[in-house]
This record gives sequence, structure tokens and C-alpha cells, in this order.
Amino acid sequence: WNPAPPDGCTTCTGFSFTASQDITYSLIATDQNGCTASDQVTILVTLPRRVFIPSAFSPNGDGLNDLFYVQGGSEVLRVISLQVFDRWGNAIFRRDDTPVNDADYGWDGTFRGRFVSQEVYVYTAEVEFADGMTRLYKGDVLISDSLSR
Repeated sequence: WNPAPPDGCTTCTGFSFTASQDITYSLIATDQNGCTASDQVTILVTLPRRVFIPSAFSPNGDGLNDLFYVQGGSEVLRVISLQVFDRWGNAIFRRDDTPVNDADYGWDGTFRGRFVSQEVYVYTAEVEFADGMTRLYKGDVLISDSLSR
């Protein structure tokens, strides 16, 4: 085996382990007659990246969906930045270096102290995961005066 299995057994016919990153194992086997065969296997590790960014919210003060913020699983370390833009590309909200799943850091649908129009806005959200990877999410969000559950 190359690299050697985690348990160090190079003559074993198999082994098990938990991978945290992609790895390729190569095996060369020789039988009692000196004949050799080789093979290779690549293990691709897909880590969960659970991020939820709502497509609509209703900042009407009813206590339901009143704020726009990034939500995610335990693998999300932080929100590097959350920005919201109007249809002309003007930045109307920005918050940097915030915790995930915390509505207190979300957008309340206002710009310069006044509620914005009920329409679609564009956002970008850069998220950092616990393994150090970052990802930029882009989308749009609708502001409505009421949303049914």
C-alpha cells in the first residue's frame, strides 16, 4: 500500500479509516509466482456545507421572518460579510464578521432609518467554514409585508 494504511499494516488485504481530506491509495500485489498487479483508488471527501439564506422576508413586526440573515449548520464558522443591494446596484446594507444563525446581525429591511420598498433585492454572503474554506453565495431576496408559513 502507498501510502501506508493508518494502522500501519502493509500486508493487510484491507483496512478502514475516517478521511478528512481527499486521498489516493495505490496497491501493488505480488503472488507466489512473482506475478504482480496494481490498482489505485481515490477517495473524495465531501464535507457538509449546510447554508440557508432565505429568498423572502417580511419586516412587518409580527415576529415571523422579520429579519434577513444567514443560517447554517455547525460546520459554518462565521459570516465574513453579508451585503444587500437595490436594483441599481447601490449598497443598502452591509454587516461584516458576524455569527451564523443570529438574527440580531441581520437586515431589518431599512436603509438610512426608513423601510425600503417591497421588491426584490440582491445579496452576497461570504461564509467561512470550520475547515477554513470560504464560499461566496449570491442571490436575491424579496421583501413582502406578509408571508404565509
